[in-house]
Amino acid sequence: MVALYNAFNRHDAQNEKLASVHLPLSQNQRLEISYQGEPDTYFDALHVLSEGHIRCMGLAILAAKNIKENCPILIFDDPVNAIDDDHREAIRRTLFEDDFFEGKQFIITCHGEEFFKDIQNLLSSERASQSKAFTFLPRLAERHIRIDFNCAPRNYLIAARSHFDRNEIRDALAKSRQALESLTKGKVWHYVTRFGDGNLSIKLRSASASIELRNLTEQLRSKITKANFRDPAKDTLLTPMETLLGINGDSREWRYLNKGTHDETDRAEFDRHTVSRILTCLEQMDTALG
Repeated sequence: MVALYNAFNRHDAQNEKLASVHLPLSQNQRLEISYQGEPDTYFDALHVLSEGHIRCMGLAILAAKNIKENCPILIFDDPVNAIDDDHREAIRRTLFEDDFFEGKQFIITCHGEEFFKDIQNLLSSERASQSKAFTFLPRLAERHIRIDFNCAPRNYLIAARSHFDRNEIRDALAKSRQALESLTKGKVWHYVTRFGDGNLSIKLRSASASIELRNLTEQLRSKITKANFRDPAKDTLLTPMETLLGINGDSREWRYLNKGTHDETDRAEFDRHTVSRILTCLEQMDTALG
């Protein structure tokens, strides 16, 4: 349970992570915790923890019980309600990236669409395609519950491939841009930090400018190509990155990947072959990262 709680709070300072927990075993006993900085000093958890941390504690207790009893299914009803963004990200990674729940089936309900979108893009497109999503639609004049059993995919790569297969090239490139941003800022950067130096030097055009994805991809590629990068299987990721960056950076497709574009009239068509190469590279990168 302590390991789960600390995983849910992985972005907290080291001295704010737990060393031990004493669960109440009888009436009027307190839930007591000690911190790694003072492992022998115990505090009343309800007095020292914030509301968000208390929710993480409850989630850790229930999840630990599921593991201890070797339950094959884990059901969460709105697990991130009233939890801040950093803890949401840590909870997602604990549930779907760490090894605590390997082999278990998840059933998750949530009022927030963003949480499901983030889960779908944390997973590889292969794993995301194996999951099933249902959307409860707003009730209009009906008395019955309305459910969308075939809701649009939240995983950017799955959505991009679906658009491409229907020859919706612009929409495929739009989802590819979102996929590239999700991959580079999330999975690839985490990967680089795990096996090498994750400190990047990014140039911005102005104080308010967003990071250009080609610049970010080039920076990450340069870290992976260093001789002291520790992953011997790095070529499975590096090869599609090199192919992606081999596409002309001044092409309209890469300009779209960098900034997106407004819905202008009389715009030249995007090249289907180039978009296909981009999408294939992104899928290969996603597969390499698992």
